[in-house]
Amino acid sequence: MTTIYTPESPDNKAIRELRDEVKKLRFSIEEFNKVSSAQTEKIIDLTGKMLILTIAMLVLIGFNLYVYIKYSKIQVAPIVNEQTRKNQQVLERCKYTDPNQEVDMTDGTKMKCSDFIKKFRE
Repeated sequence: MTTIYTPESPDNKAIRELRDEVKKLRFSIEEFNKVSSAQTEKIIDLTGKMLILTIAMLVLIGFNLYVYIKYSKIQVAPIVNEQTRKNQQVLERCKYTDPNQEVDMTDGTKMKCSDFIKKFRE
């Protein structure tokens, strides 16, 4: 059997070239998808880590506020108690003196006993 050489038609050559281009594009798309999937996984992993760090940061801020408030109360309590004790002393003095007599206040100012009693009872 003899083979007869038939020149390739331009249509067949164009189809083969298009098929080769489609294979190259398919390969490029598959590679792109692999890289894209890997990047997506990295982003998901980093997002999870950021969420954990954010929650840890919020917990630490909450703890810090708790400690700050607790120690603020501890530091303020003696001052408030001292002011209350001094006000009680001034009130006792004012009960047994002239209402127009001036008494020394805890802040260093002076006030009439009658005004102090009004203010203290408000």
